[in-house]
Amino acid sequence: MRTNSRKKVIASITTIAFICVAFIPTVHSQVGRVILSQTPQTITTPDTVQETITNILDIYEDSILKTSQQNNPLPLDSNPPNVHLPPGQITMKVFSATTSYFRTQLFNVPAGYEVSNGNYTGWCSDSAHTINTNTAYQVTLYSSYNPSLPTHLYHQNWSKVNYILNHKVGTDWHQVEYAILYILNFGNQGLTANGWTMVNDAIAYGGSYIPDCGDKIAIIADVSPTVQRTIFELTVPAYTLSVSINGEGSVESDPQETVYTYAEEVQLTATPEPGWSFTQWGGDLSGSTNPTIIAMTGNKAVSATFTQCVYTLSVSVDPVAGGSVGAVPSPPY
Repeated sequence: MRTNSRKKVIASITTIAFICVAFIPTVHSQVGRVILSQTPQTITTPDTVQETITNILDIYEDSILKTSQQNNPLPLDSNPPNVHLPPGQITMKVFSATTSYFRTQLFNVPAGYEVSNGNYTGWCSDSAHTINTNTAYQVTLYSSYNPSLPTHLYHQNWSKVNYILNHKVGTDWHQVEYAILYILNFGNQGLTANGWTMVNDAIAYGGSYIPDCGDKIAIIADVSPTVQRTIFELTVPAYTLSVSINGEGSVESDPQETVYTYAEEVQLTATPEPGWSFTQWGGDLSGSTNPTIIAMTGNKAVSATFTQCVYTLSVSVDPVAGGSVGAVPSPPY
């Protein structure tokens, strides 16, 4: 009785496994690459049935997880670089170029920001609208990692676009443009092998890509929802922090980096040597709060002052006429 039931269960599992294998679809990526393809296999034992079912579920779960990660450009532990852009509108013109889709020229940029008047490498990021070359437009600039992008600019694939800008393949700029448009869901406009490589790499590795100091970041130039959206490349600025010591002690930086991005916060902790005390900060910091925070809004130079501790020694003689006490060495101590 028990043996017959076990045989029925095994037969049912085997049938289910064959059905699962027979009907598992081939899942394709956005560019036609096969992510999952399962070839039917002969299953003859309960162990191979269970192993096959487990493997199938593991493959599907892994595929779903990867897809979820790719569509989440800003994971919770990411720290995109801050870019100091003018809050008001500036003037922009775009021109045809020989090394990129556009030569983007900026005018009337106020001083003190991380963009300035001049030319930048530009790209089209919106093939559904048009923009006139050599025409002055009033634009608002946004970092492509700005968490508060207007609705018509928000796109979950900006991190992948940034990956492409920093991992170009080949020398044909057209393929860079086509890869950008494909990633932004404007379809295949002429991708070749190098273009597909950029697309596939962006899909595989760009979902949570964060440019670092010295890398390229896409800056969005917004005219209006009815005018073609363009982007241009900006090198993520790097700022240095130097610390000098007056007296005997040390200062620890957290994070401790060679360079920092705009507005990145650094905690400074002063530690005096034995017999010394921390007194104050100087340079681009003031006060005596320890530890303290400095925001890297530019290159910063900070000093830490330590003062040697001074102690007194009091001696009394009783009775007074009974003698005297001399101290060697003499104070202060």
